[in-house]
Amino acid sequence: MNQIIQVLISLLPRYPEEGSTASYINKQQVEDDLVQQFGLEQKQFINTTLNLIERLLTSLSLLSNEELQRNEWKFVSHPAQLCALSLLNTLADPKQKLFPTDFWQTAGVGDTEKQQQKQVLQALEERRAAHHQDGNPLPIRYVYVAWCVIKLDDKILLHQREATEHSNEYGLVGGRVNLRDLKQILGENTSLHNLLEILQTGDSEPMLQALEFALHRELMEEIKLAHTANHYTTKIWCDIQPWEACMGAAPNYALTRYFFRLYQLELTTTGYLVLQRTLQEHHQRFIECGLDEIVSGKTSDGAKILRIDAVYKNFANDSQRLRKELELCQHPIIAITILIAIRIA
Repeated sequence: MNQIIQVLISLLPRYPEEGSTASYINKQQVEDDLVQQFGLEQKQFINTTLNLIERLLTSLSLLSNEELQRNEWKFVSHPAQLCALSLLNTLADPKQKLFPTDFWQTAGVGDTEKQQQKQVLQALEERRAAHHQDGNPLPIRYVYVAWCVIKLDDKILLHQREATEHSNEYGLVGGRVNLRDLKQILGENTSLHNLLEILQTGDSEPMLQALEFALHRELMEEIKLAHTANHYTTKIWCDIQPWEACMGAAPNYALTRYFFRLYQLELTTTGYLVLQRTLQEHHQRFIECGLDEIVSGKTSDGAKILRIDAVYKNFANDSQRLRKELELCQHPIIAITILIAIRIA
C-alpha cells in the first residue's frame, strides 16, 4: 500500500499559494493509472484504497464538494493541499509518525502528558460532534456511574472530583461501574475481552445490572458505608434519560453517552453515625449545598462548580421542578431516606 500511496501523491491535483486557479483529477483516471502501474490483480485493492483516502480527505473537508459530485478531486485551498500531503506522506512512509512512540502511554505518566493526550482527543471529538451532517454523531465512550443524592439537614452532600484539573468541581457521591462490578454479574471466568467489550457498550443490560454493585462499592470507598455491615438498604427509584456530551477527565476525553438510574437508600442508625464520622474526618473532600445552590449549579460564593449537568437536563433545566423533588427527600430521625442517582455512562 505504501507504494500505491506514494504514486498517488504524485498524481494529486494542485492548488497555488496565490490565486485560485487550481487543477483537478478524475478519480477513475487515477484508478486506471494505478492499475496500469501495479497490475490488474491489484484493481480491487487499489479501488478500496482510493475510496478510503477519499473518505479521509472529505472528512477533513479538504476536497471541493462540487467536483466530488463529478467524481473528481480538487482541493479547496492550498492549506487543504498541504494538509492532505502531510497525511498521505505519513501513511506512505513507514518511518514517519505523527507522535512520539510513547505518546499514548498512560501508565506512569504525569498530568502534563495526560493533558497533551486530552488536547488531541478534544480537538478531534469536538469537531466530530459539531460537524455531523445530521447533527447525530455516534458516541465512542459509554460510562455507567452511581451517584447519591444525600440530603442532610436540608443540604445535599457533594464530593470533590478526583481529577486535578477539576479540583474546584463537585459532584454527587458515587462513581462509575468498573470491571470488578461487572464480574459480579458475568462471573470471574468471563474473558477480559468480553468484559471490556460489554463495559464499553451502550444500553448494556449486564452493565445496568452491575449498577447496584457499583453503588455498594462507591458508597464504601467514598463515605465508608458498608452494605455488608447493614449500614443501609436500597431499592430502585426510577431511571432518567441518557445524556451525551464531549467530556472526560484527562486523558479520556470523547463524545460520551451517560446512562442514569436512581436508587432509594435507607440508612440505619449505625450507617448514619458512620457517615457523620466520615464527614468529620474528611471534611476537606465534601461540601454540603443548600437547594438554592444546587439548582444554580454553584456555591453561593461562586468558588465551587456543581457538575450535575445530567440531572439538570433530566429536569429540562426546570429549577423549580428540581427543587420540589429535592424537597421531598426527607429523613426520619432513625432511618434516613436518601435518593441514590446511579449515572450509567
